[in-house]
Amino acid sequence: MIAKATAILQKYWGYPDFRPDQKTVVASILSKKDTLALLPTGGGKSICYQAPGLVLDGMVVVISPLIALMNDQVQGLKDRNIPAIALTSSMNYKEVEIALDNAVYDKYKFLYVSPERVMGDLFQQKLHDMKVSFFAVDEAHCISQWGFDFRPSYMKLSMLREIKPDCPILALTASAPPRVVEDIKTHLTLKNENFISGNFLRPNLSYYFMETDNKANQILKMLKRQDHSGIIYTYTRKDSREFANWLQSEGISADYYHGGMTHVDREKARLGWMANHKKIMCATNAFGMGIDKPDVRLVMHQGLPLSIEAYYQEAGRAGRDGQKAWAVLLYNKSDIQNLHKRLELTFPELDVIKHMYKVLVNFFLISPGTGAGKSFPFRIEEICKRYNLKPFQVFSSMNFLEKEGYISLSDSARTPSRIFINVSQRSLYSYGIKNKVIGNSIEVLLRSYTGLFDDFQTINEAKLAQRIGVDRHILVTHFRQLNKMEMLTYREQTETPWITFTEDVVYQQNLRISPENYHHLKILSKERLHAFIQLIELKNQCRNTFLLNYFGVHPPEDCGICDICIKNRKKKFSENQYQELIKEIQTLFESGLNLQSVIEKYPTNKQTVITDLISFLVDEGILDNQ
Repeated sequence: MIAKATAILQKYWGYPDFRPDQKTVVASILSKKDTLALLPTGGGKSICYQAPGLVLDGMVVVISPLIALMNDQVQGLKDRNIPAIALTSSMNYKEVEIALDNAVYDKYKFLYVSPERVMGDLFQQKLHDMKVSFFAVDEAHCISQWGFDFRPSYMKLSMLREIKPDCPILALTASAPPRVVEDIKTHLTLKNENFISGNFLRPNLSYYFMETDNKANQILKMLKRQDHSGIIYTYTRKDSREFANWLQSEGISADYYHGGMTHVDREKARLGWMANHKKIMCATNAFGMGIDKPDVRLVMHQGLPLSIEAYYQEAGRAGRDGQKAWAVLLYNKSDIQNLHKRLELTFPELDVIKHMYKVLVNFFLISPGTGAGKSFPFRIEEICKRYNLKPFQVFSSMNFLEKEGYISLSDSARTPSRIFINVSQRSLYSYGIKNKVIGNSIEVLLRSYTGLFDDFQTINEAKLAQRIGVDRHILVTHFRQLNKMEMLTYREQTETPWITFTEDVVYQQNLRISPENYHHLKILSKERLHAFIQLIELKNQCRNTFLLNYFGVHPPEDCGICDICIKNRKKKFSENQYQELIKEIQTLFESGLNLQSVIEKYPTNKQTVITDLISFLVDEGILDNQ
């Protein structure tokens, strides 16, 4: 069956073969075994369930917490004429019911759902009747309280086993220390599972940490020494914008990206950077999906994350083509102090969290005893303005309400417009004949999209309006009128996070925020931050070795190319020897010799040392890259 999966990979994705780790995962799931795949960032996790999903009979149910990721992958599958759908919090009951009925009737090969959606009675009822080939649980580290992004809804996913006891489960994650791996196995009740850990060794990636009181000058100095694609991670949205503008004024091709931008602006920035129209992207941690760019030579952190997991994922976006790349982190003493302060801010007092719950209930006008499963567009600016709150305070409190299972907050994602026709084609045409202005819109709509009578279909109003020869707002007015008459259901595009109440609303005095969970999570967060600060403040240990040990991987030797390894190599020479060799090597390069010729000028027993020294001089910027 692996040969068939390989043929599918080539047909739909254009790759001649799987990567070794991917092939092992695909072979395991094709043999109907529970599988836990720990594949580092850029390891191609989605292929591991999409390719075998097209080989096996039935539909793959993919559980993911990220709406933007689900929408992106569903669109990618549809572009390849593979039937897929995502059930997101922005969909109303009718949309979800139609989609689940179609899933029961084998209309899709891939059904993407959030873990909160899995808990709903409607989904579980329909799941009994679906023909499922296997479940794919993405971001599986979310199941563990030891994980850096714990979500309590993941803890309940074992019910998949109760409804479909014979369906294998594929759990996927990019980063999980050993105790998180054990939690994944336990909470998903994996049976005789295959545990496949990808290759975390990145021999081409050099970690370089620098303490400096002038980050801007150091960044500018480094960027002017190279002309390759890079990312600079910043603390805030404002930082990303201002830093990009400053770099532009200094002659560096740069753009910025953050979660507060519109979808159109984000896509414009991302695509411009992907096409190398802009070399440097200044971004918050929102810049994390859809950026599998192989030729990124440099990832710099001007703003620091709060954990090794987050840092490893962001730094790992450099050098995916296997060529030499650098992950540079710039810090100063105030950064370390601010990390502790930021961590404290993520843990508001319990009374503040309870007050935030009351604010949400009042804002969305939900009566106690109701609300379970209801979703609303979450516009934080309106909430902050009405109740005089700060955004960070709101999100930190909501984070705990989510961890206690009261709400679920989706990531910000663009949800395109969708239409479903409620009446027969004859009725719709009859109305169009009587109302010729709207009739033209109906006719072009039906010619442009199929399946409108069976399911909600994504539409593009701008393209439709162009075909009809009217302004977009006129077409939207027509659809709104037909929606009001209940001839069709028109869901206009949104670009906002959504909040879902996962339980019926309770009175504030009955709200239970477990002090034990609160303090447990705080201790874990402090542990992760302590480990990250240890990484920053390393003096003698190889940074790559420290990182890999954290993830339970023990490399046979140090990397030799991180800043600490380079400094240790320099210690092989006395200061006089070091200075003399620098002058000697520089003279040889200036005479026109290439790298190999310079190395061959030295005795065989010294060539390894000279090679190391040249590499060090290049890394330090003393020599140009030869």
